[in-house]
Amino acid sequence: MEEKELDLLLGEGKTYEIAGQLLQIQKMNLRRLLAIARVSVDIVVDEGVLSGDDPQKMHDEQFNIVNTNAKKCARILALAFVEDYKNAAKVDEMEDFILDNINATELKTMAVDIIGHADLPNFIASTLIMRSRVTQVTKVED
Repeated sequence: MEEKELDLLLGEGKTYEIAGQLLQIQKMNLRRLLAIARVSVDIVVDEGVLSGDDPQKMHDEQFNIVNTNAKKCARILALAFVEDYKNAAKVDEMEDFILDNINATELKTMAVDIIGHADLPNFIASTLIMRSRVTQVTKVED
């Protein structure tokens, strides 16, 4: 079994050193995943403008993305790193620490690792399994 798969099974996440502080992605239980999802769905990107042919609009949208989403991205990382993610003060403190100490490249790397650690494919599969029915629902006619 690969180390990445073993880490997922054990709930151990990757560790990063940021400004001399070691931060580890915590076990991605469903409540933590839900907290992260609630922030993630509010991330706004106008992909049409980014893929358009107007350089000025593309430039403006890039800065708009930073303006509207930097704190949300930092919040997602904070929720993944803080052991007591239900403690808003601790999450706020970690969010500020992240905003002050990482760059866009580090954000991308951490985001990929967090999404991988969230194991979304297995969550989606579980949801589909739970939604499935043993028998077909029969519609009652009036």
